[in-house]
Amino acid sequence: MGRRPAGYVKARPESHSFHDLGIFVELPLVNKICPRVKARREAGYPGVTAITTRLLEHWYELPVSQGVLLGRFALEDLDKK
Repeated sequence: MGRRPAGYVKARPESHSFHDLGIFVELPLVNKICPRVKARREAGYPGVTAITTRLLEHWYELPVSQGVLLGRFALEDLDKK
């Protein structure tokens, strides 16, 4: 069992009810990036500085609800430059 697809839910244009589950909109780019991020993490973040590795490992341990998911991606991208 893998992870669920990344995406968001938006309201249906015709809906005027809080009970409507809305329309799931998938985020294909995020779904393409996630396996690559996982592979880099499992490989020990090759080519990344020691301090960045420590930050990435720390952030990975935090619950996603603390809003650090996008920070994880951004920091990895910055370190590549």
